[in-house]
Order: sequence, then structure tokens, then C-alpha cells
Amino acid sequence: MRLSTLSKIICIFFVASSAISGCKPKFLPNTSIPDNESNRKVAQFLQQYVKALESRSVPDLMALVSPDYATNLGTSSLNDNYGYEQLKEKLEKYFLLTTELRVNTHIQNIQEKDGKIFVTYYFAQKITVILPSGEQKTSLSDVNRLVLAKKVVDGKDTFEILSGL
Repeated sequence: MRLSTLSKIICIFFVASSAISGCKPKFLPNTSIPDNESNRKVAQFLQQYVKALESRSVPDLMALVSPDYATNLGTSSLNDNYGYEQLKEKLEKYFLLTTELRVNTHIQNIQEKDGKIFVTYYFAQKITVILPSGEQKTSLSDVNRLVLAKKVVDGKDTFEILSGL
């Protein structure tokens, strides 16, 4: 049986498209990053962070943060710089006024450089806070970058947050 030219073209198209689609990298859910062991560990750590944030648990969040934590809030001013202890105080004050917090994330990029892991992610938060005028619902979305360091806890590799909260 002879195939027509059109049948041959259709057959070649399906074979080629199958081959191409089979070569696409698989991405982790809710990310733009390839599914591999290293990226999975970072994504799992980010999930821990989100869970601690949503539960508004200062101890759980601080357990994920390095004692060397420091931020300058992206400015050159020294007035807004703070470290681990000030972060703890800020979180305690913030969570006292927060009655609900929901966070969705989408990891856009993970890059390792000079022993640090830079995690760029999009987030969308829905927040309910108590203001003098009453409860206020608000939402916020932006792109953020966490800087992580690797560490070992109970023989397992994990991370700690150096900056970016």
C-alpha cells in the first residue's frame, strides 16, 4: 500500500511533534523551574516558609532564618537595615495585627552562586489586618528574592534564609 504525499507529511508531523514534546523539560508544580532533586529541595523549603507565614508563627519562621540574617530593604540608606532580632520583633508586631494571611507562590528562578542560593519568586498575598478603623482586607502581589544558605540539620540537607523577608 502506497502512502500519498499528504499522508506522509501528516505522519512526519506527528512523529516529529511526538519527539519534540518528549524532550520538553518537566517543571515542578507552581514553578518555572526544571524538576530535579536540587530544585525540589528548594521548593519544599519555600513551602515550609509559606506554611509558617500563613500560620503566623514567629518561632516557625525564625527557625528557617539564619542568625546572620540581614536586610537593607534594597536601599542604600542605613536607617532601614535590620538583622535577626529586629526581624523577630517586626514579625511579632505584624502578626499581632494580622488575623488572616494566605500566600500563593510561583518560583521563577533558582540560581546558586558563591555558596548562596538565590530564589526569585512571584507571590500573591491576601491579608486581613486589624486597623483602628476595624478589620481591613487587602491583597499584595510582587516578585521577591530570598537568599538562602545550605545547612545540615539532623543529618539532612536544608537551608536557612540569609535575606529577603
